[in-house]
Amino acid sequence: MKKIINSVLYDTEKAQKIIEVSALIGGRKLYITINRNFFTIENSGISETIIPSSKQEALDFLMIHRDKVEPLRFTQILNVHFGLNEKVHNPLDKAIKIAEAAFPKNEVLFCTQPGRQFYLSKNENPVLITQGEALNWIEKNQNEIQDLDKVLKIYFPTIKRA
Repeated sequence: MKKIINSVLYDTEKAQKIIEVSALIGGRKLYITINRNFFTIENSGISETIIPSSKQEALDFLMIHRDKVEPLRFTQILNVHFGLNEKVHNPLDKAIKIAEAAFPKNEVLFCTQPGRQFYLSKNENPVLITQGEALNWIEKNQNEIQDLDKVLKIYFPTIKRA
């Protein structure tokens, strides 16, 4: 999608999408151009509209929807696109490795203490997952997990046993 607004060309094919937020009907996407201009695409469910945004408006949009972005990705966005030089926080810094599925999957399951957030790291790229997703992952990979009983007892104490 392309549109010229106030003598500036906004082109979704050449811009980088920063975040996409879906709604019941439609949604919004935040983009940044190579010239560091921000804009959103608002989808009403019927049509799409390009709306130029200031850096502050883009940052406000990102902050409102920060829960839609993985913590590590959120910090990277702040650093790269907004010049906020926060230390990049890797959620796995304080996490405990629970289990791993070896080659060819290269997946490792982590859990943070005390919040009990689970992360599945594929090729060292952590993704926040729910406890249910973590348990499903363990079920699929149970033959490769060392000390399966210990993992279940510590991290999934409410699991029913036959």
